Parts: sequence; C-alpha cells; structure tokens
Amino acid sequence: MHKSLSFIVIILLAVLVSACNLPVSQENTPPNSSQPDNFFVETYPVDPVFQGLYDFLGGEMMVGPAIAPMIESGDLKTQYFQAAQMVYDPLAPESDRFQLESLGRILGVAESSVKDPGRPGSRFMNGHVILDEFVPMYKQLGGARFVGRPLTEGRHNPDKNRIEQYFENLGFYRLVDEEPGIVHLMAYGAMACPEGCRAQPPSASIPSLKAYLPQPFSTAASSLGLDFTGLTLSGPQPGEDGNMEVIFENLVLMLDSDEEAIGMPEVLKFQLWLPKIFSNIPNVQNNTITFQNWLPVTVKIISGDRVVAQVEVVNPLWFPLVLRSQADRLSGLHLRPIVQMLGIEPEPPQTPNNDPMYVFYPTEGELGHHVPVILDDYLKRYGGISVVGNPITEVRDLHDGHYRQCFTNLCIDFSFEEGFQARPAPLGLGYKEMYPPDQRFEPKWEEQDNYRLSVYEEKPIIIPGDVEKILVVVTKDALPLADQIPELTITLPDGTQRGYKLEPTDHLGSTSFVFPLIQAKPATLILYKVCLPLPDGEDLCVEDNYLVWK
Repeated sequence: MHKSLSFIVIILLAVLVSACNLPVSQENTPPNSSQPDNFFVETYPVDPVFQGLYDFLGGEMMVGPAIAPMIESGDLKTQYFQAAQMVYDPLAPESDRFQLESLGRILGVAESSVKDPGRPGSRFMNGHVILDEFVPMYKQLGGARFVGRPLTEGRHNPDKNRIEQYFENLGFYRLVDEEPGIVHLMAYGAMACPEGCRAQPPSASIPSLKAYLPQPFSTAASSLGLDFTGLTLSGPQPGEDGNMEVIFENLVLMLDSDEEAIGMPEVLKFQLWLPKIFSNIPNVQNNTITFQNWLPVTVKIISGDRVVAQVEVVNPLWFPLVLRSQADRLSGLHLRPIVQMLGIEPEPPQTPNNDPMYVFYPTEGELGHHVPVILDDYLKRYGGISVVGNPITEVRDLHDGHYRQCFTNLCIDFSFEEGFQARPAPLGLGYKEMYPPDQRFEPKWEEQDNYRLSVYEEKPIIIPGDVEKILVVVTKDALPLADQIPELTITLPDGTQRGYKLEPTDHLGSTSFVFPLIQAKPATLILYKVCLPLPDGEDLCVEDNYLVWK
C-alpha cells in the first residue's frame, strides 16, 4: 500500500457497490445555482487534474471548495470537495477515468425501493423516481455518469427545512422557502472526508443519515411520493382515537394499534465476516456499518500498483447486519378518513349514468358516484379506491378550469389546462389546525411482552465539546414502571465501548443520563444502546446515535 491505506479502502469498498457509470457528453454547461453562504474557512486549491471536472460540475457555486489536498495512491488520484469526492484512474477506459466516489452508499442513506408508478414523463431508476424538479439538474450534471443512481425517493426533511433526494455520488436539495428549480448539493464530501479536511458547510447541506419518519411511515410515504403526500407536517403522534398518525400537507397516514405488527417487514439478523483491513475506514465504527442492498458481495482488494494484495486475517471483525424483507403492503397502515372530519359533507349517491367517460363506484346498494376515467387511472398509480376510499361526491366545478372530487380519505383537484394535471387537495393543513400535533420531541422506542422502553434524545446533533443528554421512560401495559435500572452502552469513535447503569426510574417511569464528554472529530456518529433487563432474562433494547458536527 502507498500513502493512504484509508483512501484505498474507501475506494475499494465503494467499488463493491457501485454500478458501471455511463459515458456522457460534456457539451452542457452546468446550471446556475446559488450555493448557500459558507462560514469562512481556509480551503485548498483545486488540483489541475480535476479542474475540468470541477468546472463541468459547476465549480465552487455547486460543488463547494476543495477541502483537502489531492491524494495519490499508486496510479489513483483523489480530492475531496465539500459536496463530492473526485477520483482519477489513468488505467481505466478513457470514458471512465474521471469518477465521483459513491459517498451516498458509504454514508448508508439508501432506502427500500418502490414500484414504478408508471407516470408519463417520470424518470424511474434503481427502484426510485427522480423528483421532477431535480431532473434538469440531474441531466446537466451528467446523470448516472457523475450523479449516480437514486438511493431514495424525493422527500421532505422538516429538520432541515428542505426537499431532498440522495443519489450514489451526490445529494440534491432545495430549501422549502426557495423557488422550485433552485437546487443545491449536500455536503457528501465534508461528511466522508477523513482527518485533515477543512470544511464548514451550511447546516442545511449536511446529509441526514436516517429518514425523518420511522417505519412503517417512512416506506409508505416514499411509496406514495412527495407530490401525492405533500410536505410532512408532524412526526408520529397519537391521534384522537389513540392510533399513531403522521400529518402530511394533503393527507394523514394512520397506523391501527391492533394491526401494528401485521405485514411489517421481517427483520433478519446475521453476521458477515470481513478482514481487519476494513477497520481502517475513517469515521466508521466497526459495529455500525450498514450494507443494506450491497449483497451479494465479491471482495477483491487491489493495491496501488494494481497487484492483488494478500490480506492476512488477524483478529477478524464481526459486523452486525440487518436485512428486511419488504412486504407488498403494510397492513394496518391506512389513510385516515379526514374529509368528513373537516366538514366536507357527502353528496347523495346517484344511479349509474352509463357514460363511458366515467367509472361508476357503488357505495349504497346500486347507488354510488361517478369518477372520470382519467382521474381513476391517476388514482390507480397510488393504489386506487382501496387507498383513497370510496368517492363521496361527484365532480365539482371550482371555476377557472379547475375541478375537485372528494373521496373518503382525501380530495383530488385537477384541471385540463396543460394536459391533465391532478394533485390531492391540501386537506392535511386543515386537519393540523383542527387537531394540532404534540410538539414534543418524539422518542425512539421498542416494545416486548407489554414492556415499552422509550428514549428521548435532547439533541440529534452536537458540537465538539458539548455533551448529549437522554431521557429514558419505562412503561408496562402503558403504565409507568418505577425502580427499573436501564443499562447504557456507548460506542466510542475508536470502536471501544463503555457501559453505565442508569439511576432507577422514578414514579413516572423515567430516568435521565448525561453522556460523558467524548473526544470526536466532526462528522462522527456516536452510537449508543439502552437496554432494560426483563424478568424472563432477555433484554429490551433501543439503539440510536447522535452526530458530532461543527
């Protein structure tokens, strides 16, 4: 190995999961996009070998400054920028010599794929739909050649106040307050860069390593899509009937408490052995790597001089992995029937008119309502009547060429001004005003044998020199459980662990813990696990993490 073993390992690990890049012409000029202002920080010059690619991708306005010097390892050359890691391999085919590292894969942000919605004009790739407003930027930055394939759906991140989508090599986002089409790149490079990098990107550009919504809401929202759900207006919270719900701009997702476990993805845990060389990856602890859809894996380690290296197995590491089998649908998760709750009354059902331009849905015996065929086809992309509920009105003329039809769970507004255009009406806004969500931070929790262990985190992100604090609550049969002694295990940046016993829970079933000061570099995840010993000898555990950032 040459100057940087860490660099070689990162490159090789990413190669295991990267698809072959497609060649692309560099005739297009990069779009103009105002990058949010950085705090002043001294940076490095762009190495001449990467200047052409840097300019093609939009230079500092898009990719940000160079945050590390160019690194050589054998024939390979690489340089970190705020939003990306550029790689030059002179021995690759000419069209593939310049590459962007698959930092999105390394950061572990990929989510389960969704079905192709079949929407005309949509761009479906790698099991995900590229958000329409991101497509122009995706094309201009080279598409799969440099941006890579999508790893997630386009989604709303309330924590960052942005619309975001993660790709293999770059991450896209737009602030909610900005006009559609103003697209920025996330700070992939700053998150992945090892020691010695000079980066202080805007907080809005920092990738979120886990989805804002927990399962099963996250998968359901991704399947429906941002255009259908609208912005996320709340985290999971108990509704008026006690069922957990998430409020979106256009609808409300509800999880029936008595069906919560039915149809959920099955969790399969196993261990994969990897040689010790992988423990040198910076900023990644050996018990936190998530391979997600990286399997099957063929490991081939090549040194800088292109000779296959002999890897001696010394103190092999064991990496806990989790596979989830994706169910066709999540039973128990429905749209809440909010239309009548908001005062929109159903119209009397009608007899069929046999008009071929409409689909008739009976709702009371032989009576029912008519749905335009073109609207019915639109709804079928999202599950049809089984998802939106039976129609409760006929088509209403809203004037100015716009129409509305209401169903049990939502209303659809549509027009024919520029071809057929449809979108759910923003009824979630009215629902939120009528049933305001609890603003307290939602915990992460696990449940077993009627015991529930909940962990409230004070801050998901801290700055170096600051400390984290958690509140732990124990209940049984929904009642507080006193005199319980949870145990905490913290994984330090060097992979070692520390264990603590928390103070016994009080009459409210709660206890708290202030973490010790942990010396960690920026962009380091601190993992921890809180466990409650149960009477049957098993442990009920909640695992979480927080991010150390500048």
